[in-house]
Amino acid sequence: MSIRVVATIVFFMLLAPVAASAQTPGASEKQDANERVERIDNVAEYVQRTREVIDGARDGIYGKIRKRDMDRVVQSQEQIEALFADRQGPITLTHDEQIQLTNAQESINAIIQADDKSRIVCTRAKVIGTRFAKTECITVAERERRADTARRIIKTANDYCVPGEGNPCAR
Repeated sequence: MSIRVVATIVFFMLLAPVAASAQTPGASEKQDANERVERIDNVAEYVQRTREVIDGARDGIYGKIRKRDMDRVVQSQEQIEALFADRQGPITLTHDEQIQLTNAQESINAIIQADDKSRIVCTRAKVIGTRFAKTECITVAERERRADTARRIIKTANDYCVPGEGNPCAR
């Protein structure tokens, strides 16, 4: 087994609380986010494990990581530390902060795995007919696939000709 594969497995074992729960579907997004955060038993220990993983990335145990990507990893780590600064426990994070935590963790996961398309990104969107926002967590690849599908549908719709006054539909 290559060092990169072993390092990735170790990384997931160390940071499984956030990574595993980000993919867990549930009835309530808020409940899922709370469960995701509750799996982090000790904030100081979690932040320390994350630092160790990033130190390992700097040392090259996950393979060669470009400077730009390493800067993103460090920025995500700083965001995680800022979220947990002066917190008694992880459950004290607001729902938006929980989303930021998940996004930061997924960014680190994607860079270390060298697979940005599998990174999960959570967004909050307003739903028509309610004042409550909905949290949607999907992979970058799925988001790109949806955008491509929407572009294709619009292009197909624009290719249709509707005959009428001044529009003979001659092609």
